Formats: sequence, C-alpha cells, structure tokens
Amino acid sequence: MNMAADNLHTTEYRIKMVDSIIDNVHGFIGLTEVECEIEKLPIFKRLQNISQLGLTSRVFPCALHNRYIHSLGVMHIVDQMATRLEFSDDARQIIRLAGMLHDIGHYPFSHDVETAYDDAIQLSDSPSEEFSNYATKARETIKNLTSPQVDVKFFLDRRNSELHHESIGETVISNSANIKKLILEKYINKTDYYSENYNYDKSQNEKVLRSIILDICAIIVGDSKHKSEFFPKEFGMMVQIMHSELDADRIDYLLRDATFSGISYGAFDFGVLIQNLDKMLDPDSNEYIVGVTIDGIGCAEQYLLNRYFAYSQVIHHKYTSILGCALQSVVKWLISDDESGFPDEYKDVKKLAENHENDALYIGYTDAFLMDKINRACDNANCPEQIKRLARCIKEYELLAMSNQDDDEFICSGIDESYISEKIENSNPFIELGKTDGSIQDVIYRYSEMRLTKHIPHKDFEERLNKAVKPEDGNTEDGNTEDKSDFAENLKADYRSDRLQDGLVIVEPNNPGSKPKMLIDSDRSMLRDIYNLRYCVLRRYSIPKL
Repeated sequence: MNMAADNLHTTEYRIKMVDSIIDNVHGFIGLTEVECEIEKLPIFKRLQNISQLGLTSRVFPCALHNRYIHSLGVMHIVDQMATRLEFSDDARQIIRLAGMLHDIGHYPFSHDVETAYDDAIQLSDSPSEEFSNYATKARETIKNLTSPQVDVKFFLDRRNSELHHESIGETVISNSANIKKLILEKYINKTDYYSENYNYDKSQNEKVLRSIILDICAIIVGDSKHKSEFFPKEFGMMVQIMHSELDADRIDYLLRDATFSGISYGAFDFGVLIQNLDKMLDPDSNEYIVGVTIDGIGCAEQYLLNRYFAYSQVIHHKYTSILGCALQSVVKWLISDDESGFPDEYKDVKKLAENHENDALYIGYTDAFLMDKINRACDNANCPEQIKRLARCIKEYELLAMSNQDDDEFICSGIDESYISEKIENSNPFIELGKTDGSIQDVIYRYSEMRLTKHIPHKDFEERLNKAVKPEDGNTEDGNTEDKSDFAENLKADYRSDRLQDGLVIVEPNNPGSKPKMLIDSDRSMLRDIYNLRYCVLRRYSIPKL
C-alpha cells in the first residue's frame, strides 16, 4: 500500500467528466457527475421534445434539432470560455450548470409560442381582426424607422416579463427538489471550497445550496446586479458569457442552426475566437469586462456578419417568417379564448412550472401536445375564421404564399436609415398597406428587420445618455439638487458599465493604461462604419380561404 498516496488529500474541486454525449456540432460533450444525473431528469429530457427553430423544419427539412442538445452545447461552449478566462473549477461548475439549464423553461416550438403567451396578456382586439392587427404593427414600425426611440435603460434590465422562458426556467429550478438535491449531493458535498473559503462547515451546505441556486438563476436571467456570495470576482463575467453579443447561447445556436439547416452563413472560426478571448478590469467601473484581443477582431467581425446573414436567410425567410406569424396567432387565440377548448391548466405556464414535480402536465407540454391542439382548432365551431384559416395552413403543411413576388415583397439592406425608409415607402407592398383602412380579410402584412448590432458608437451613446439621465431623475428624500446630480452620475456610470458588459468589446489586458473599447468604436474594425447595417423586409401574404 502506498501510504503517501493514501494520505494525499486535496481541498480543491476538480472538473471530472464521468460520461459524454456525442454531438455533430462539438463532437463529444463531457458531463460531470452532477450534470450526468440532471440530464436523466424528466424535466431536462423534456427539451428533446422542444424544437429549436419552431416550424422552420417545414422550410428547411433538416432543421430538426431541439433545445436539449442546444443546452448541452451551450454548457460545452461556456466551459471553454470559462477555462480560457481562468475560472476555478468550482466557478466552472456553476457556469456549466447555468449553461445546461438556461433553456429548461422553454415553450413548445420555442420563441413563437412564448411571444403568443406574452401577447395574450395584452390582448384587446378581437381575433377576427388579427390580419388587421398585423397591418397596424407593420405600419407603426415602419413609421418609426427614421426616428428610433432608444432607451439606454434597457442595459440595466433583467428579463422584464414573468413569461419569458428564462424567467420560467428560474421558476422551474427554484421549485425543483430534484435539481437542488443533485447539486447538493453531487457537487456541494464534494467540495471544500465553501467551508474553507467562507467559514461554512458541512452541516451548513443547505444554506450554501440556496445561495448557489440564486447564482445560477441570476446568470440564466441575466441579472448582472445580483451579488454573488461565493463568486464576486467571476460573477459579472459569468453573466457576460451567457448574456451579451458574444455569449455561448448565441455562438451555439449560430453554429447549430447552420449545421442543421444546411446553410453555410452561420459558420465562423470558433477556435480562433476562443483563443483570443480575454478579460480586462475596467478602471471606471472596477468590473471585469470580457472581450476579444486585437488579434481576434477579424473573427469577431466574421461572427457578427454571419449571424446577420444567417438571420436574414433563415429566421426572416419568407416562409419561416409567416409560419411563425401563423403559429403565434393560433396559439394566442387558444390560450385567451374560453371557448377554444384549450385546457385551462396550460394557460398559466408559471404555475405549471412551479408544480412540475407534483404532476406531469408541464413535462408533457411539448411540441406534439400543442400541435394536437392546433389541429383540433380547425374543427372547433367557435374558432374565428381568420384563426381557422391559419390553423389549417399549419395542419395541412400549406405555405402561405405571395400572389406576385414583385408586388408583394420588398427587401432593402443598407446603413442609411433615411434611404431605407424612402425605399420602403415607395414600394408596392407599402403603397398597398396605405390603402388598408378597416378590416382586412385576405392578407397578412409582415414587416421584420435584422440589425448588425443593437449598440451605437460611444459618442452617440453619450449624447443619448445625457438626455436620458438628468439630475432631476434622482430621487432623494431631502430634495437636495447636489444629491440628485450625484445620483445621475452614478446611474450614468452603471449604464456605461452595462454597455460594455452587453456588447462585443476589444480588451488589451497587457497594455497599461488602456480601457475596454466597443468593437464599433475601434479604428481597426470595419464595423465602425457599418454598425448601423440593417436588413428590412415588408411582405404581403395571401391567405387561402376555407
């Protein structure tokens, strides 16, 4: 017996893969012990029955991938990013769990059904006016094209809807005794990190668990203001690599959607991107900012441009776009009309998520379940004709078409908003849209756009920031103007920090005196000149009669 080896003891938790899953995007994806056990839970297996791209497979037949393998892919990528950023193994395990669980609250058919639930809360118009509603939305969006209202406060927001899939995921995790038990037994009880660094003994591991669950949920919903008890240094970076223009979620679905849909636009040199990933302490905010080094600028540009092209070719494809529109309208009617026949239990998704371990309703809320309800809508005598026509198109795999593509579709791409606006307003679909007063019975107008980045250059950002944050915005009990001024300056500092954490940033950690800089502000990047690039589409679809 080797006594020296027998007495050897390490207090450090080590990431050790005990199993793996083969993935055609990343190859073998390793699973630690706690991940291996969570993967077996019905609540996680449910994601195998949630399509990644909704009804897109009707147009791109190979796009049959699901939220299950995407979630494991995000876990794999986020770990590569965390390793590159020199996270401890304990911190890596936390961010791996957040990546694995980030989509556990997703709706059937993903984002289109989520949008339907969100819209149903605000429903005020009759479903019989659904086609008119789309025309109104298109008209209003185009009208605001040349005068975009950008509120800088969005940088500070966590998910502002309780129905957002990440908020539902937070509910699932917070109410899952199984997930908590596995994290406690398969991870927390097997590390001395918390007892040795934070004076917790093993009997207090339940308290440690509560804090860890809060960390994981805050990462998932993008709450950068959450104060992590155990990972104060890494937490801001954890949120960035899960919620920013350069996050693991976007990277995986871009690579995955390109692989499965058959398009090549989503491909980019992921290895070069990881190799040039780094962090830098922002001297103004004293927060670590994650970005790419100067050598990674070309790859970062490739990533943003290919994401732009992938969206224009797949998400905003003329048929996938209208299928998503039809799906939203039908589901919105199902969950908002008492006579739709849709089970009441499924109208409150948050409650379903809370009780998912007490009954099987949420586990069974999948694409197949919802498609059955959509198919039944076609035979429901109470279904409005507008909705029934859309439901039939979904049921019978009928693509909603344009009568004459030259007259019914306008596409424009460019960086000059005034030019694009003028082109749209002189297009045939927009001219026809202007003639639509009152009820519309036979067509749907669909306007969509894709921007290269939602961010703006530093100079423009500061101008809007100064207009948005004024001393009188501060709330002080004594009404002291000086206090209000300090409040405004502190708020501006928060906005500046959040902008860097949310955007794609260049970092130079080995260059003393330098600061993190947005890619769109760099003289080295072509994005400085084309940051405002947008792809705008206005289409007019003919809806088959019953």
